[in-house]
Amino acid sequence: MSLTHKVHPIYEATFLYLDPLLSFAGFAMSFAAPEMLIEGWTPKTIPNPATSSGLPALPNPRAVHHPQYNVLIHELGGFFIVTMLAFGVLLRHTRDPFVWKLIVGSVGLIDFIVLGSTAVQYRDQGCLHPSTWRWEDWFSVSITAYVGIVRLAYMLGLGVGKKEKTN
Repeated sequence: MSLTHKVHPIYEATFLYLDPLLSFAGFAMSFAAPEMLIEGWTPKTIPNPATSSGLPALPNPRAVHHPQYNVLIHELGGFFIVTMLAFGVLLRHTRDPFVWKLIVGSVGLIDFIVLGSTAVQYRDQGCLHPSTWRWEDWFSVSITAYVGIVRLAYMLGLGVGKKEKTN
């Protein structure tokens, strides 16, 4: 016998479909287009600190893909493929609440670390206010915040049915 539980459809849609899709995209970019990942984190231009409006923008010397970054980017790609398999395969084959909480909670910690790290980076770039964000920033922060909030709700037991024993 094993334990099983029922989950709200929003969790199924997020964990079983959206997470694997986003993880695959991150995996593919890590190996096929690392420049896109770097530009997503570090914009090619930064606000001009010499003007009140920040314009004209200045080239950002940090937004360069150096081959020595590849080891970190490829490790990130490895994380994405493991996440894709955990959500896209493992969670589809079990309703064991311990397994779900372990996977969802672990990745949820990463979501909140990423959001905090992003805030620090935006502050350091002078782009902390959302009015200064690019579409890449809006997409990244919105998706990470969405999945982070959904993971937190799941971990708090919102929309999670009672555990049942199955044969």
